[in-house]
Amino acid sequence: MFVNWLLFASYGQALKVSIFIVVPVGIAGVKLVKNPVRGKARAGILGMLARVQNH
Repeated sequence: MFVNWLLFASYGQALKVSIFIVVPVGIAGVKLVKNPVRGKARAGILGMLARVQNH
């Protein structure tokens, strides 16, 4: 029972991490499609990655 709870907890943590990764990348992807200027898009992605790491 305890092992099941541990697995569930680690799965939940992985889900949170994946959401934190997928959401900013998705937003960056949308911005990249809307704004074809590569430099700005790259700076936005790097800024988001830095923001995620700071949390």
